[in-house]
Amino acid sequence: GYNYGYDYDYDSLEDLLSDDYYSTAYTLEDIKALAEGKPSTIENGTCSTGMFEVGDKKDIAEGLYFLEGSQTSEGSFMLFKKDSSSDEYSLAASVVYFGNYYAELEENDVIVFLSPDGSRMYSASETTMEVGEVIESGCYRVGIDIAPGTYTVSFQGGSSEEATHEAGVFIMNDLLWSEDSVIESYYLIAGGAHT
Repeated sequence: GYNYGYDYDYDSLEDLLSDDYYSTAYTLEDIKALAEGKPSTIENGTCSTGMFEVGDKKDIAEGLYFLEGSQTSEGSFMLFKKDSSSDEYSLAASVVYFGNYYAELEENDVIVFLSPDGSRMYSASETTMEVGEVIESGCYRVGIDIAPGTYTVSFQGGSSEEATHEAGVFIMNDLLWSEDSVIESYYLIAGGAHT
C-alpha cells in the first residue's frame, strides 16, 4: 500500500485503503461495517461475500482458502489479525485482484471477502483448477495449479477498463503478506511483458 501521510477523516473503503490504516485498531463492529452489508452466509463449507471470523467455534476453520473472482471485475479482500492483548484487530493485508486468489487464514483472523456478486470462498482442498495454455489473471500455486517453469507475462486487455490499481506480477513464497512474502515483483503497462 501507499502511505502519503495525509491526516484526513475517511468514510469509505477506498479512503481506508489509500492511507496509513494498517496502523489503526479495529473492533469487530468496525470490520463488519467494511463488509458493506454483504450476506456473510456459509452453505456446505462455501462462503458468500461478507465477513467471517476464523477459528474453533467461529465461522470458518483456519487453513488455505480459494477466493473466486472475475476476469472483468475486481475482487478484493481484507485480512485482519487480532491483537493478542486486546479485542482489537489490525489490517494485515488488503488485496485487489482479477481472476481468483488464495488466502491463508489463521486462528482469530477476520476476513472481509468483497468479490463480484456470485463469487464464493471455500477451502483450497476443494479446488480443482484446469489451466489452459494461456493462464489468465489470478493467483496460482507453482507445482499445484501451474507447472514450474519460465513464463512470459503480458498485460491482459479487457479488464484494464475496470482496474483501479496497477497491473503486476508478484512471485511469493507464502500468502502471509509479511515482509519476506514477496520475492519478486514486476509492474506491467499495456503492451509490456516480463519473462
